[in-house]
Amino acid sequence: MITGSPRGTRSSSRRLALQFISGMQKHGDYEFEEFVCAEHDLHPCRGCLACWSTVDGHCVQNDDMQQLFRSYVQADIVAWAFPNYFYGLPSTVKMVLERLLPIEYPMLAETNPSHTKHKRRYDLEHQRYLTFVTCGLFNRDGNINGIQAVFSQYYGAQCEQIYCTEGDLFRHDAMRAYTAPYFAALERAGAEYAAGGITPETRAILERPMLPMEQYLEFTNLNTLMREPEETAEHFRMRKIRALMGLIRLTYRPEWVRSGASVLEVCLTDHDYACQFRMDGSGCTLEDDPAKFVPYDLKVLAPLRFFNARGTLQQAAVKNEKKNVDFYLLVAMTQRCAKSGRSKTMSFDNQPLPV
Repeated sequence: MITGSPRGTRSSSRRLALQFISGMQKHGDYEFEEFVCAEHDLHPCRGCLACWSTVDGHCVQNDDMQQLFRSYVQADIVAWAFPNYFYGLPSTVKMVLERLLPIEYPMLAETNPSHTKHKRRYDLEHQRYLTFVTCGLFNRDGNINGIQAVFSQYYGAQCEQIYCTEGDLFRHDAMRAYTAPYFAALERAGAEYAAGGITPETRAILERPMLPMEQYLEFTNLNTLMREPEETAEHFRMRKIRALMGLIRLTYRPEWVRSGASVLEVCLTDHDYACQFRMDGSGCTLEDDPAKFVPYDLKVLAPLRFFNARGTLQQAAVKNEKKNVDFYLLVAMTQRCAKSGRSKTMSFDNQPLPV
């Protein structure tokens, strides 16, 4: 697998590829090798064409492309994992593709009428190819077309291309309620691919947006706040708190609700901020004007670090770790209070979360 993201092993596209490959490995004996471009010394093609002037096609540059080239021509399946940058390939991926020139001879052959290709120095007819591409935008059409064209032209029908829009969701653990089903579908797709081909049902899941466009726009814009030139630090801090609560609201799933409507009130103990999450089977709304508050079922008193997180409430409350809040657990506790008809106030300043 060629990991082409500048983020290296931290990239979302790599996570998608590894999930797919884990499904493959459950249905076949695959020897896996990964080449992380960001961790290697790679130089651009010089355009000298020295590789076309010798029988063996050796490149005159002595860098890590020699290692990648040997692995590439020996592989049965070549997988590419990288993000969509500016409607196309990241520069490293484009560079690696260009350095594959020694695979070809300079001589041309006619393929279809009025179409030509370079003759191959290596017999790679047995090879199959996979691409895993993430894109931060919502829509597929108009964003991934350039990448599709490159790999379709070079590999043809032998290439299985998987494109995932809304890629920013994978960088936020709080959105796992939406990304987890996608990861499950990826693993299933890998197993199906190893067994003969991805089914239309699984493919439909992989091509379906994880969030509706309106929610994804809200998610993205809440994550990209910028301080205005004349804005005070305190005002900007409050905007970031409101944005955080807005992001938590977006993680809500209506299927979590097993009874009627409920209200969760949050009061920050280290900032002058309070809000209410009003939840039912149709969705969740956020209200942070105390004058508009309604009676709550569960009231939570906690510092900002309790919510400014990525893991569980237990970790945030006890270990002071910066992990994401487990909103599902708060929703469940609020539901229990609503069902009992008795409101409750809980403080998490110094106490662990009761489970």
